Amino acid sequence: MKQNNNHKAFTLIELLLVIAILGILSTIGFFAFQRSQLRGRDSRRKNDLSQIAKALEMYANDAVGGAFPVGSGGKIMGCGTAGTTACTWGQPFSKGSGNSAAVYMQVLPKDPAADFQYYYVSKTGTLGVPSGYLLYAYLENTDDPLRTDIAGTNCSSTGTRLCNYVHRSANITPIPTP
Repeated sequence: MKQNNNHKAFTLIELLLVIAILGILSTIGFFAFQRSQLRGRDSRRKNDLSQIAKALEMYANDAVGGAFPVGSGGKIMGCGTAGTTACTWGQPFSKGSGNSAAVYMQVLPKDPAADFQYYYVSKTGTLGVPSGYLLYAYLENTDDPLRTDIAGTNCSSTGTRLCNYVHRSANITPIPTP
């Protein structure tokens, strides 16, 4: 009896070609996914700074003379009973205690990346009280048109990244370098 050897199968070359194509497509997809994560974190940073700015405006509305909180070491010195304690990123932004506490943010946002941090600087006006502020962050997306070179402000807990994005109060028009 004669056997039928007419089976069609893929050759080794065809299999290697398919594997190579799948590898190229998955690599492209992986880098596109990483890029979208970068843009997502940057978008969150911009939104966080915008929300912090609104809380700072509320703080200034409550303060005598419309003063913003003092900045020290990149932190907002506006928490605690007297409103002079450093606020911790990731904790509530509130001043006072008990029922008379003014809560400006339930949680003061912190940078979505573990090794980056936000940085706050108050700007003193003519009366010697903070009349403006600058909020700094590090944007990871090198193609972002809002990135700027801001020398001297460190937005990394390891000291390797300088801030490249600033959100400022409305009364500070030029983007200053600290």
